[in-house]
Amino acid sequence: MKKIIVFLLLTLFSINAQNYTLETKEERDVRMQWWRDARFGLFIHWGLYSIPAGEWNGSTNHAEWIRTTAQ
Repeated sequence: MKKIIVFLLLTLFSINAQNYTLETKEERDVRMQWWRDARFGLFIHWGLYSIPAGEWNGSTNHAEWIRTTAQ
């Protein structure tokens, strides 16, 4: 029974597998030209908080980052 279930699952997954279609260079250029024409870009937030660049009272607090990532 276990072999039948495994066989059916493998058959089902192989039927639903999709082919990977490669994008040609021309198709990529058209897509990227749309991206450039749409004027998407990187937006960087600048403010008073960015002036110290991670320093507080002249020192960087690495323990703060360790505590933050540990949560």
